Amino acid sequence: MSGASETTPVAVISGGGGGLGQALAAALRAKGWALHLIDRRFEGMEEQADTQLHHCDLTDPAARETCFAQVLKRAPRIDLVVYNAGITQIGPVETLSEATHRHVFEVNYFAACAMAQAFQPALRQSRGTHLAISSVAGFAPLYRRAANAGSKHAMEGFFKCLRAEEEQYGVSVQIAA
Repeated sequence: MSGASETTPVAVISGGGGGLGQALAAALRAKGWALHLIDRRFEGMEEQADTQLHHCDLTDPAARETCFAQVLKRAPRIDLVVYNAGITQIGPVETLSEATHRHVFEVNYFAACAMAQAFQPALRQSRGTHLAISSVAGFAPLYRRAANAGSKHAMEGFFKCLRAEEEQYGVSVQIAA
């Protein structure tokens, strides 16, 4: 990555093309971080010397694997991985199809788990940080958002377990709601 040296901190952000992802990227960029942003689309965004855009459908395991390998190949180091990609569904449980339920889990939970595993060795090497972006749905029920609440509860459980495992490596695991 041009613009990044061996000492420049590097962050990877899923959902980097959306509002919160862009805001996190801007805040880190202002502090001198190099960035790898992952999303399905990046409307109005262009790569910069300190920012690489990785187009990826996180619901596609093969695409995820290729994307994560590409980031690992290009990044001189990784200090922070932000699990920001997420979707919701709104509606009563009685109309929640299994396909919709699985799609929400695929983005909110399974993609984050796969990403954490892919970047775990790099974060151990840098003694970096996993930052999972959850929501109120991760600790409280939300009316007509059963799939989202379920996926965020699962995500929080996963990252709490990861925190216990990574402590011995000096890796921080944080959950923001």
